[in-house]
Amino acid sequence: MRNLFAAGLITAGLSFVGQAQQSWPTPNVNGKEVIENPGIGPFYSLLSGSAEAQLLEENWDVRLRKLNSVLHASSVPQRVLDSLRLQSISKRAQKQKKSQEAVVFDSTIVPNLSRNFRGNQRDNSVPLDNSMAVSRNGFIVSGINSNVVFTGPDGKITYSRGLADFFVLLGLGTRMYDPRVLYDTEKNRFVFMCLHGSEPSNTFLCIAFSKTEDPTGEWHYYKVDGNPSGDNNWFDYPNIALSGEELFVAGLMRNTDGLWQYSVLYQIDKHAGFSGQSLTWKYYNDIRDADGQPSFNLVPTPSGWTDLAKKNMFFVSNEELGGNKYNLHFTTGSLKENPSLRSIQTLGLKTELAPYGRQNATSAVLNTFDSRLWSTLFLNGTIHMGSHVNTPNGDVGLFYGRMDVITGEVAADVLVVPGKDLAYPSFTAFGNSPDDNEILINYLISGPDQFPSQQQRVCKGKGNQFQWSEPITLQEGNSQVDFLTGNLERWGDYTTASRRFFDGRTESWVTGCFGESRSYGTWLGQFFPKPEAETAVLAEFSAEKTTERANQAIQFTDLTPFKPTKWWWSFENGNPSTSTEANPLVSWTTNGAYDVTLFVTSERGTDTITKLDYIHISDPVIKPVADFAQTKDTIYRDDDVHFLDQSTDNTVTYKWTFQNGTPSTSTEQNPVVKYAKTGSHLVSLTAANIAGTNTKIKQKAITVLERLKPITNFTANKNLVMPGDTVTFTDNTGCKANTAKFVTVFPNPTEQAGPDFLTCYPEISFLI
Repeated sequence: MRNLFAAGLITAGLSFVGQAQQSWPTPNVNGKEVIENPGIGPFYSLLSGSAEAQLLEENWDVRLRKLNSVLHASSVPQRVLDSLRLQSISKRAQKQKKSQEAVVFDSTIVPNLSRNFRGNQRDNSVPLDNSMAVSRNGFIVSGINSNVVFTGPDGKITYSRGLADFFVLLGLGTRMYDPRVLYDTEKNRFVFMCLHGSEPSNTFLCIAFSKTEDPTGEWHYYKVDGNPSGDNNWFDYPNIALSGEELFVAGLMRNTDGLWQYSVLYQIDKHAGFSGQSLTWKYYNDIRDADGQPSFNLVPTPSGWTDLAKKNMFFVSNEELGGNKYNLHFTTGSLKENPSLRSIQTLGLKTELAPYGRQNATSAVLNTFDSRLWSTLFLNGTIHMGSHVNTPNGDVGLFYGRMDVITGEVAADVLVVPGKDLAYPSFTAFGNSPDDNEILINYLISGPDQFPSQQQRVCKGKGNQFQWSEPITLQEGNSQVDFLTGNLERWGDYTTASRRFFDGRTESWVTGCFGESRSYGTWLGQFFPKPEAETAVLAEFSAEKTTERANQAIQFTDLTPFKPTKWWWSFENGNPSTSTEANPLVSWTTNGAYDVTLFVTSERGTDTITKLDYIHISDPVIKPVADFAQTKDTIYRDDDVHFLDQSTDNTVTYKWTFQNGTPSTSTEQNPVVKYAKTGSHLVSLTAANIAGTNTKIKQKAITVLERLKPITNFTANKNLVMPGDTVTFTDNTGCKANTAKFVTVFPNPTEQAGPDFLTCYPEISFLI
């Protein structure tokens, strides 16, 4: 049902100057209140390692289990949130006295659900924090708080690991959460990240860049400091987006009590990540809005089309308790241009804090936390942004706002379904071009007569025109969520929608969670516009493996719906190179990336699909050979030794052991070690990659000597002399250590310095 109480359009009076690429304009801030943050940096993060994900064998079997409802950090005290929540809930007691007005939805823009299947399997972890992205060839990377899976468009899982297992090369162990994934439409690769740790000393951004479009292939792994300011805080609540040059990660800093402190933003060179080089990045902290108030929550605006931002990246934020202030933040350039972050403010529809979500057959409620912006999308000069808010009848309504970055106008609507609660929206383009105004909105729905479910609609229009379609339910819940102790349950916290840009089709994918077995399930779905789904052939196929060794047979499977009757396949450099079978077996003899084409005929007609660089053939990985050297092999106690890795180039991880050294172990490539104990000490290095390990051991690699001060003494052949007499001095210094040089120094400048002598402590001078 369309919003019954407000569809507001307020012009803030901002003006913008468009760039050559109109869809990514540069704001004109003349005459406006502007806050500018220069940021700090550059910082650098080394490559931790590269490996094929499908060959990582580690299995931590991590199970995140939170038996109470952990709250999101907020910039206001919890008591204020609780008070406002009670006010929002109180409207429900009054709504029964009010009648609901019927609204007619547009039946011409209803999305059509096609393939759909179960997503990530949840263990005992809460919440799910769903994230997902799809590539042009139909590779899907999907993450929840405990694991990541790769699938094809048929839902067949080609990879499944815990987050700690996927990021094992970082050497951080477990405690990983909050996954985020994006597909780079210009580089044709994935970026996957999560967070590690919840203390200032162990907070990291764990980031992986895929080497190709195929996620089962090789990834480059990095860990980025989550607290570069060095204060007593840690990083949480990541949101990410990609420009043509960089990866942006926005988030919040929390103190050791878990309380919000300030907002932050990372600007990271993505080209270095995709090529496996050291990452260069910049960091903006203590970000403020144009009114001087601390920015609570920046949300980057990922591109809704194939082109990415060339200069500016936009971010939006709002008031988490509801209100009418909307903030636009933007970077002034790429890293090489020494950019800053600017913030301006505009006004829009005033909202109120949402109440909790209701469920069927239980008094337990679903946590909506606050009314911050949860998801955004940038398309053709407009930022699409979503949240959940209160309504006059006490339902949880779906807030959908559009910020025009050229005119500065903010338009907003609130979707209300009487007696239902809608939350956690996400957006994807659903038109044939970036100029079209259809947006697919993915969200969660629940109510006193409905279990938590996943639902989708299309909203069409520009400015203050909001034309909603009838809903499509991707997955109906079959149980209430009743997992945590107490009466307050998590509601999954996020949904994700992703456009697949392929073959000129209008195709989008979504994910979210639903109530299942008194807990949660995750479902993925593919959507086409209804006319296309009802008439087009929509050829599709998958391969059993898309990254493989030479001369290994790969099974291909036709996935075209509506029962094709004829097939013709073409395999670039394959054996065979063509086939008319429905599901052929093919192998390749030469390393490389190869195209595959399928032409099908069905009762609907014919269709052709070509997947570029779909099959990747590469040599098998061999074990490394470990070796090392050191700058010294004999030292004094408490001296440092620099160890130098000389292993083969295919080494991915390093594990050092230093007998009686400090540290006693290390995973660095070239560590520095201090020794406090005399004697001869063993050193070993284990070099490893996905093929195995190799160890180099030196039994007496380091000899440590005691460094003792000398006992100084000397004699003279005469004690009483006349002027002009000569005195002979004899050194009687002694010790039990090795010798070093000292010199005698005479106070009378007319006298000559004595000769150098050997003793047991270096650089000792005696004044005679």
